[in-house]
Order: sequence, then C-alpha cells, then structure tokens
Amino acid sequence: METVRGDARFTTNPRVIHEEVDGEVIVIQLEDGNYYSLSGLGADAWPLLVNGMSPAEAAKTLTADHGAATDQLRTLVARLVSERLLEPVAGGEESDRTPAADHDAPKPAFDPPRLEKYSDMQDYLLIDPIHEVDEPGWPAKRET
Repeated sequence: METVRGDARFTTNPRVIHEEVDGEVIVIQLEDGNYYSLSGLGADAWPLLVNGMSPAEAAKTLTADHGAATDQLRTLVARLVSERLLEPVAGGEESDRTPAADHDAPKPAFDPPRLEKYSDMQDYLLIDPIHEVDEPGWPAKRET
C-alpha cells in the first residue's frame, strides 16, 4: 500500500456512492460490487476528506490527539485509495468545497478509524441493469 502524505487531498471515485447512517458511513464501490463500513474516526473524517480536507486537517478538526489520528487517517486513506474509493485531487491543491473547521467545538474521545469490507452482495450489486446502460439509459425502448 502506498504512503499518503498528511497534506494530500482526495475526492470520491466517480463510481462510488456513500451515505451516513447512524454514525457509520456506508460506501459502495459500483465497479466491483464491494461495500464498506466506516466507523469511529473514519466515519467522522469521511465527509471532511471527500470535501477537500487533508488527513492532517481532518485529524486536527476532529480530535485533540491529532498526531496519532493523522497517522491513522493516513493509513486509512491509503487503504481507501487502494480499494478505489478515494482518488487524489490533481496537484493536491485545496478544494473549493473544504468545510470550515470549528476549532472551538469540544472534541470527542479518540475512537480509531475502522474500515470493514464486505463482498457478500457483489452478485446483486453487479447484476443491476443500471450498470449496463448506454446513451438512451434504461429501460430503452425497443426498435420495431
């Protein structure tokens, strides 16, 4: 796995969908049908990372123990990139979608990031006909 710089910036792969549910982020990679659960610091960092914050900025925003959190987020981001969930932003420049950090907000206790991968629904996610469409979309009217 490649090392990620603490100041690198990322965005979601265009073939990824995600949603936060009860403090957990569910991420689906539509190319291979795997889905993922992000919890702990990873769930809190996901929206910051996909909106242009670097792992170091996200760690500083989320926890007082940002030294250890930065290292763990860099490791998490490297895995997210290797799973094709995140992509580096070209040149690493700051995104215009970067949320403002609230440095005065109380910071919760450090909860390490966790990423769990599931492949049990691959067949169902990949058989969905919306993945195999061309320009007219689906369902396409048959030519007679």
